[in-house]
Amino acid sequence: MNTWTRLVEKHRGLMTRYPYILPRIAANYWKLMVLKKPVLRGVEFSISNDCNAACGHCSAWDLMEAKGDVLDVPTARRVLDECIELGALNINFTGGEALMRREVYDLLGAAQPDRVVLSLATNGMMLSDDVVRRLKDCGVRILSVGLDSARPEVHDARKQRSGAYEKLIAGVRRAVALDLEVYLCTVITRENLANGDAWEMVELSRSLGCLLTVNIACSVGAWKDDKEKLLRQNEIREYERMLEVPHVRWEGGSNYLKEGCPAGIEKIYITATGEVAPCPRAHVSFGNVRSAPMSTIWKRMLGEEAFGHVQPGCPAGDDASFIQTYLEPIRESGQSFLPVEEIHRRNELKSTRVSLPVAPAGSA
Repeated sequence: MNTWTRLVEKHRGLMTRYPYILPRIAANYWKLMVLKKPVLRGVEFSISNDCNAACGHCSAWDLMEAKGDVLDVPTARRVLDECIELGALNINFTGGEALMRREVYDLLGAAQPDRVVLSLATNGMMLSDDVVRRLKDCGVRILSVGLDSARPEVHDARKQRSGAYEKLIAGVRRAVALDLEVYLCTVITRENLANGDAWEMVELSRSLGCLLTVNIACSVGAWKDDKEKLLRQNEIREYERMLEVPHVRWEGGSNYLKEGCPAGIEKIYITATGEVAPCPRAHVSFGNVRSAPMSTIWKRMLGEEAFGHVQPGCPAGDDASFIQTYLEPIRESGQSFLPVEEIHRRNELKSTRVSLPVAPAGSA
């Protein structure tokens, strides 16, 4: 199968469901393959630090704890325009809980839903009939709904909210009935692989007519001090077998040319307060949209070796060198985010301390 045939096969679903973005897809591939220029594919855009759940594994936990002034609508509109100019085909609004943002519908309209595939991430507890209809009317095409377990009592306990599972299932059914595409989104852990819950979520998503997005556990957010959550090699192999199921996907499977981690090179994460990072699980700041345009910030990100190319797997979850280089300095600092320059400075100081000769005992 030649490259162009493979690309047509890969994007067949987009061509069927979202034909209006085909000209932009073609333009992006022209830039990539002919002009040899990087092109942004997707943006995870947090619009709220508020949440109506308290998930123990949340990657944004410490970001929400830090709070700060969220971007106003005019600033968010400018940033969205800049991202689309850089090629973004998908804008995904997230949080916190995105639906708790009062101006959520204004922000959805600002994302140019006639030019991108507009999606929204939610825990599903606010997906009433009216909300689902308004989301569709605003141009939302995909809902990404966080599922913690196929077992109601476990899901509710993880969300720390009674009835969360029942509300999620009801909301998903409403969305599917209105022909919204629904991705259930979960984190694969050592626990849910061992007890079979991970595979139960595979079956639940199939029965609901949804895709299932699976991410591996990472030492970030509420889990940044717990390396025991990270999968072992045999568990990663089971996770990879899960990806062979037709309706199961991971973020790196949607890349332009090469499967792998798209952080930085194809996707970026913007926090509710405007920090720009490669990924929701790599809290490395390359700048704030309040003080620099997206083109400048993204160029800086592409200049960083770890984020200037597609990497295999999920570096934040299965690459010990990446975790040590980028995530450990953040954890040790006690901060929710660190500028990339500060991360490099801390690593250099650590390296200097390690390489200094140790004076003999009793020396002056």
